[in-house]
Amino acid sequence: MTADDFYSYASILIFLPWALLILAPKWQYTEPVAFAAAIILLIAAAVFTFSYLAGAEGGGSLLSLEGFKNLFRSKEMLLTGWLNYLSFCLLVGTWQS
Repeated sequence: MTADDFYSYASILIFLPWALLILAPKWQYTEPVAFAAAIILLIAAAVFTFSYLAGAEGGGSLLSLEGFKNLFRSKEMLLTGWLNYLSFCLLVGTWQS
């Protein structure tokens, strides 16, 4: 699965838990569905991160600002940042509901 494909799937997947949090915050399955969606997104982010770091593209590093900037030149790492953002917002939304 490509980063472009997963971006589309993740953007669709995130609507269900948010709809539940908005429309049925006290339903017994809302919180488990939201947590499951966040975990799926975080696992996907880890997979894309490890596949990028194991590949030959290189140039990225968390040890310098320049290396960190280079990480986000890759679609995979940009997707990883987006997935982390979606997961964090969903977990905060779950906590607030």
